[in-house]
Amino acid sequence: MSEAAHSHSATNFRSPGGTGMTTPRIRTLLTLPCMLAVLLTGACADQPTGLPDVSTTAPPVRLATADAVPITTDLVSTTGVPMASLAGTAAPAWLPHAINAIRWVTGTQDGVTYAVLWRGNGPEILPRPEAYAGASMEGLGINDDGVVVGRAHPNYFQPFVWDPDTGITTLLPYPGDALVGSSTQATDIDAAGNVLVTYFNRDSNCQDDAAVWSGSIYASLNYMGGCETSVEAEAIDDGTVIGFLIGSTSDAFRWSGGTFTLGKAWKPVDLAGDYAAGQADIGTGALVPVVQTLRAGGFLQALSLPDGSTSYQVSAVNAIGWVVGRVTVNGETHAYLWKSPSEAVDLGTLEGDAFSWATDVNDAGYIVGTSRASASTIDHPVVWHISPAGGTTPPANQPPTATITAPSDGAQFLEGEDITFEGSGTDPEDGSLSGTSLVWTSDLDGQLGTSTGFDRSDLSVGTHEITLTATDADGAAGSASVSITVQRLTPTALADLVADMLASGAITDPDVAQGLTDKLEAAQAALDRGSTVAAGNILRAFIDQVEAQRGNAITDEAADELIGFAERLLSEI
Repeated sequence: MSEAAHSHSATNFRSPGGTGMTTPRIRTLLTLPCMLAVLLTGACADQPTGLPDVSTTAPPVRLATADAVPITTDLVSTTGVPMASLAGTAAPAWLPHAINAIRWVTGTQDGVTYAVLWRGNGPEILPRPEAYAGASMEGLGINDDGVVVGRAHPNYFQPFVWDPDTGITTLLPYPGDALVGSSTQATDIDAAGNVLVTYFNRDSNCQDDAAVWSGSIYASLNYMGGCETSVEAEAIDDGTVIGFLIGSTSDAFRWSGGTFTLGKAWKPVDLAGDYAAGQADIGTGALVPVVQTLRAGGFLQALSLPDGSTSYQVSAVNAIGWVVGRVTVNGETHAYLWKSPSEAVDLGTLEGDAFSWATDVNDAGYIVGTSRASASTIDHPVVWHISPAGGTTPPANQPPTATITAPSDGAQFLEGEDITFEGSGTDPEDGSLSGTSLVWTSDLDGQLGTSTGFDRSDLSVGTHEITLTATDADGAAGSASVSITVQRLTPTALADLVADMLASGAITDPDVAQGLTDKLEAAQAALDRGSTVAAGNILRAFIDQVEAQRGNAITDEAADELIGFAERLLSEI
């Protein structure tokens, strides 16, 4: 998923979808003493009747732009990375799961489980839908419109969607699935509002499956592997779902437009643009953190781990290829950012602490996670910020390489002669290019064609700069050029062709070639004198000699070409 929707914590999540009841949303800031009072008595001195009545509470004002969501870097981690608190004044601890482009964050209340939304002015508690009264809730994903998806715990897990404009919505059960017979979760949402829903049918022997909810209908991932295989769908971005299988096979998969495609045996956990991240065995016999470019020709790259590391977890990736998670070194677990496969950044912790964990990152370099304050067991929600412009970023898209194999540089052709154009384009990310990705042009005649090869016989007379331009999926281009000359058709130019054919073996007898050349020189001299009749008679004799040598001293193909040019000359004089 992109920064438009992220949703990863320590638990693997699932879900299905549908529309259901909607209630107005609430904005409630609970102090820790109040939270404990609610736990013990159901009421709180700060709130006369316990939790607000979600059917009457006015909705909060929506913050629409990034400028309205300040993040003050009022802390510095133990490694010097700018850091800020997301807790608010005296607010209880909570775990951030996801951050979007405008720096709204969603997550889960620690202890008493509420779905939390942070929009710059302290955490807000999302309302419960009527169907989930009394249930715990978790916010797992958020897109750039601020729409939150997650799961509620009324009995088994059940999915919900919260929209800043319309409030909370429960999703319909997956078709054929009973609401109380399965565990379903809305785990991710993309910029277009497509919701990734996973579920586990507790009333059958079948394992996990997944579908995409588009607001009114489900599109099942439809893997036909049977009940012995679980579909671990992890993330969605631009309608594309990635995940991996558990059971009879452990392959990664990609689902898009109704097509389910299996890939290599690795475990992706997040998707953003052209990047996926997760873990894989790349030949070492052990699982290591990896990032992959998903364009054609992309490959898995291991993420570097610090010396002494004993464990790690990959949480998320953004659209520029930055990966976040956590690494344990010498007994201390720290949040980590991989700005490239070889550049790992220790994000540090709160002062005096030995624990932190990064759960998500947006494209502007804002990273959310948790850290425990010194001598505390409470996870404190924090955000780190490292500007992509201020440090090393993943390698930029590299332009493709164009290669021209024909025509050769300096080649000469007669007016009207067939010219073969052959070439190729190879891109570091996309692999071999073809079709309209390869464009041939002439500085005299403009665009000549596309693809790896074709013939043209209508180039204008003159010297041409022929250029092949290869363009990759990101618009980066590379080119190659050769110079060729197209000569006007005259007896002298035709004599040059005879010499070329003798050199190439198309004419095998030098005496035959000399006889043809003598006739063409005589025809040129006649034309220079203005004697077109004499020139015509000589050209006819030339044609007769070529026909007489066809299949002997002259190949059939060469004979056809020579006679064709001679007949064109006859038609023009």
